[in-house]
Amino acid sequence: MVIGFTRPLDKMGRFVLPTELRREMNIKSNDALGIYTDGDRIVLKKVTACCVACGEKKDLLPLGTQHVCPACLQAALDAWKKEGEKHE
Repeated sequence: MVIGFTRPLDKMGRFVLPTELRREMNIKSNDALGIYTDGDRIVLKKVTACCVACGEKKDLLPLGTQHVCPACLQAALDAWKKEGEKHE
């Protein structure tokens, strides 16, 4: 479904995404949107969080501005522990 809207920018360069558009694209408060250009267009794309190490999208844990899945977190902890044992 194509939905077209015109919205003014405020003095800070902000605009409101219409409710209908947010509903259609399943965009909720605090969802991340990627912003990029394509020729003379500005494109907004909903960004789905994924594990920074393997790309998994379920059961993510925040890690700074990134996310990590439990399996990769455990693998990192195991590697860190093993590396520490080498130096004892």
